[in-house]
Amino acid sequence: MSNTKTHFTQPLQFDKAILAARQEKARHEYMEGFYQHNTRQWQHPATEVVEAHSLDALVDLMCEKALQGQQRYKQLQVATSPMGFSFAYVFKPQEAIEADLKALFEKVEADYNQELQDDLEAKRQILISQMVAQEKLKEEKKLQEKEKKILDQATADADAYIQSLMKEVK
Repeated sequence: MSNTKTHFTQPLQFDKAILAARQEKARHEYMEGFYQHNTRQWQHPATEVVEAHSLDALVDLMCEKALQGQQRYKQLQVATSPMGFSFAYVFKPQEAIEADLKALFEKVEADYNQELQDDLEAKRQILISQMVAQEKLKEEKKLQEKEKKILDQATADADAYIQSLMKEVK
């Protein structure tokens, strides 16, 4: 059994500012990209790849994308593969970005609410265990007092019996 005692603290409360900060962080990571540690790669969720068999064809495709309102994602360079394919990154269409962000914000809010529920349940379990321990301690104390009373009574009875035997011997 561990000697460390966990103290009950007030459960976390829903805070719009915290939710807004988390949603802003998620939006920033979505739009600017983020490093995913488990795959050890950068992820750029707001982008899509435009690929062509030559640099000239890529320029034509990029012009088409620009006319459709999709800007080039300038954080990643235009590149050519060893097989001769050229590719570049553009932002997804605005409707797709808005739909992705809406789903992302809903997920962030659901995760935040789940975190609050988990914290509440953890605090509840701490409180329950403390109350159970307190009741056990009370019961143990009552039992010790009862045993002491029985022991005192038995000691008194034994002393009285011995005294009565001693009087008879004299």
